[in-house]
Amino acid sequence: SSETVVVASTSALISSTLSGGVRRVGATSTSPRATRSLGLDLFRGEGSDFFYGIQAGSLGFSMSSNSTVTGNVYSNGTITGASGAEITGSASAVSTISSPDPVVTGASTPGSSVIPLPSLDIEYWKVQANIHDDPYVGDLTFSGGTPFALGPRKIVGNLVVTSNAQLTVTGPLYVTGTMTISSNADLFLDQSFGSDGTVILVDGTVTIESNADIHATDASPKGYILLASLSAGTAIDLNSNTASALLYAPNGTVVVNSNAHATSIAAEGILLNSNASITYDSGLENQTFTSGPSGGWRVQRWQETE
Repeated sequence: SSETVVVASTSALISSTLSGGVRRVGATSTSPRATRSLGLDLFRGEGSDFFYGIQAGSLGFSMSSNSTVTGNVYSNGTITGASGAEITGSASAVSTISSPDPVVTGASTPGSSVIPLPSLDIEYWKVQANIHDDPYVGDLTFSGGTPFALGPRKIVGNLVVTSNAQLTVTGPLYVTGTMTISSNADLFLDQSFGSDGTVILVDGTVTIESNADIHATDASPKGYILLASLSAGTAIDLNSNTASALLYAPNGTVVVNSNAHATSIAAEGILLNSNASITYDSGLENQTFTSGPSGGWRVQRWQETE
């Protein structure tokens, strides 16, 4: 937490504190005629811009009958809803918001300004996934039986977690093909992440089949997996009953099918089919995505403070 370094005929006191995922390092030295202080802010990975339960790009946000969002919604296109659709929170759209459905319990604001989708440093996460320079070449499949752990790792091919398999993510993953989580499979974020999350980056499509579960950590606030597809068209197809994850598709559409559930979605287009639901976790406002407890730090800011 502190250290003293002798410099010429004087010394510098170096302090280190951790707050909200940011490591602040300060150095102060005082000589008979001068004082100088430097500050350095470091952070692991990236901070979160997931401030909404749903954030859609220009393709807009569509809700089928009896679908629900518990949280706020923002769309750079339209917001449309069928009978029984409900947003428990505010709804803002650059274009129109249909009426009387969805029912919006908070403020409804059509004609809003365009705001960008959350940013993700794609190249950074590709590097972090392949930090050991040991890519797996070929399709990688995990089958039921013994629990498996994976990460950080680059997979040059497809990633498949078959029915009844259990895979714990211990670092970021980069998949150059597609990713499939089959029925009754479980995808866990390693508990060592605490309240931080990590990233699974997929060049192709992501399919999450019925009854497959994606688990956050048990920390308070929770740590989540950010599951990102760079594909166009239907980038992520969610059929799972429970997916405690953040879904991200900056170039395509996320489809949440009947009775499926997710925590937060940001995509160019988003479709909730009948009875699908999104329940936003307010802890996401301060979520940080990291490469793991042993990962490196990135410089956020450096300045001379005195």
